[in-house]
Amino acid sequence: MTVTLKKPGKKKRHEAKQAQTAVRSAYAQMEVILSSITSILIGIDERGLVTHWNPVAEKTFGIAAKRVLHRSVEKCGIRWEYEKVAAGIRDCRAKGTPLRIDDVPFTRTNGQKGLLGLTLIPVQVRKKAFECILFGADITERKRIE
Repeated sequence: MTVTLKKPGKKKRHEAKQAQTAVRSAYAQMEVILSSITSILIGIDERGLVTHWNPVAEKTFGIAAKRVLHRSVEKCGIRWEYEKVAAGIRDCRAKGTPLRIDDVPFTRTNGQKGLLGLTLIPVQVRKKAFECILFGADITERKRIE
């Protein structure tokens, strides 16, 4: 028995192109939105790799996105108290609920010490795999005033 596959018709190809264009457009819009957030935004996948790194994170930590993206959050050069953040990520993922971590020590590129306030939000991508989104701010000045 011989099976002959027919090429999709013009209408199907046109619909497929339109769908691809819509996906690209939605992705571009999402990237613009994520880049415009005025807080630190770091995305971490279920393997611990950095998936998002916005301009505020770049400015706060002094590390360009190209040096951080797709690298382990533990070894990507962020000079912060990693164990405190890692414990928060584990709790956030295990409970499946947002978690707040205050007073995370970090060091700026000029050597100056600071404190971060972070909110960790779990994002379920597969049945049991969670990514984690970290939103945060440099709270050093606020803590100094308090």
